[in-house]
Amino acid sequence: MSESALDRTARALDLIPFISENPGLSIEELAAEFHTTPKAITKDLELLFVCGLPGYSPLELIDLAFDSGYVSVTDPQSLDRPRKMSHRELLALILGLDVLLGLHVEFAPEITRLREKLVSVLKQAELPIQIEQISDSGVAFIDQIEEVIASRKLLQLDYQGGTKDQLTRRVIRPDQLSHLNGLVYLSGWCFLSRGYRTFRTDRIVILSVIEPDETKYHADDTSQQPDLISEVTLEVTPSAKSFFEENSGIIDSVEVTDCVARVRIQVNDPEWLLRTCLGLGAKVRILAPESLKSALRERAQSTLDLYRSTNS
Repeated sequence: MSESALDRTARALDLIPFISENPGLSIEELAAEFHTTPKAITKDLELLFVCGLPGYSPLELIDLAFDSGYVSVTDPQSLDRPRKMSHRELLALILGLDVLLGLHVEFAPEITRLREKLVSVLKQAELPIQIEQISDSGVAFIDQIEEVIASRKLLQLDYQGGTKDQLTRRVIRPDQLSHLNGLVYLSGWCFLSRGYRTFRTDRIVILSVIEPDETKYHADDTSQQPDLISEVTLEVTPSAKSFFEENSGIIDSVEVTDCVARVRIQVNDPEWLLRTCLGLGAKVRILAPESLKSALRERAQSTLDLYRSTNS
């Protein structure tokens, strides 16, 4: 009996964490474990070999080996743990099934069985919910943060971490404020972490505004972060929608002409930008500064030379 695409996807998602926990298994052993054939496992591995995170350059792809008949995973990317739905995802699925039950009565037995399984999983999960009052210190910064978000400036904040008893100085490009369980959260691009982060406003000890052209700052009392590269200009095609969705926190401005967007961003990590542009190919071009254009051109040429040498 032929399997569905959903069955194959579910098995593929489970393969990487299973292999990571059980390295050195043969393709035949994996086939027996997943109740399928060696041919099907081989096809799954060939598919996973070209899967990865957005960017999809060799640095973001799953790295595994199976040409010897034994399977090992070097870099699982984000698939190093078994699939597990969050509380919110479980609730969303249960509510969605309730809607489907009213629309498709003919599938009521199947929908009901699936709903009962999800409800059982939800009841077994330990999901403590804490309701807290918004602290006075968090409220005190909200008006100032909202003004900075509107003006597209930067924020420097001394932040008391929640997992470590450590005060760090961070510079962020704020994106939005949100409320959850009585707390106010600030989301934005963190130049210290070099990624999109969320902060509880009641853990902000000191907050100040930084102009975008102030390109040097201290992350803490002992180390200085690299200079920001100001006014990096990109040309982004409409097909690169994911670029806007994933990097909204660092975009300064967007001008659209002839269905092509000219985007100005602030970048703290040139290596990240080069990898992103290589991954998106012709969908994104660096227009300025010239130093980054040259670096991208050299990186693309070296990648092409490497590809030709390995396939000659």
